Amino acid sequence: MKSVTVASIVVKAPRAAHVVISPFHVKMFDAGIKAADQLCKAVESQRVVMRGLLQAQYGSVCPTYTQFRADRDALRVLALDRGLVDDQWVRKPYNAAVLALYGSLPVSDSPAAQAKRAQRPVVVKGATKPGAVKGDTAARAPAEPATIEQFIAKHGAGKVLAELSRILATKRETQLDATALQAIAKKYA
Repeated sequence: MKSVTVASIVVKAPRAAHVVISPFHVKMFDAGIKAADQLCKAVESQRVVMRGLLQAQYGSVCPTYTQFRADRDALRVLALDRGLVDDQWVRKPYNAAVLALYGSLPVSDSPAAQAKRAQRPVVVKGATKPGAVKGDTAARAPAEPATIEQFIAKHGAGKVLAELSRILATKRETQLDATALQAIAKKYA
């Protein structure tokens, strides 16, 4: 069977002079969108079902840490028994459902877990990333070369060299350098 390409849409696109969209491209696009739509519906359906199962099992009270771990362990064993490499396909939606219904995942109340939590830094929910608060930054001293460059630009090379020459002329061992610099300063004045 010979493939015939019939252009139905021709548009200018940023990366190419012209893009030709054939019926093949339209079919591929439609298939991709249809699959993505089905996937979104499946994920949402999974969320609804898992939240319903959690509510039927635990009601409006979050499962205890022991119940949560038992559920997760059972889901892991089932995943491995069914041939999955790991349990992420049920663990992640289960955790998401617990979070959606109860606001947080259960935490262990064992003395070891409490001691470990006490060692961690306290993180306030809603806190921003570490660093300066926007608009509240400390003034920085500019780098030395930039400061010198700005000074020379402001006052002019001739004036700076003349002043440096005057400073060097105050000491006997640098008077010859001062004379040479004075000649250069006059050139740039």
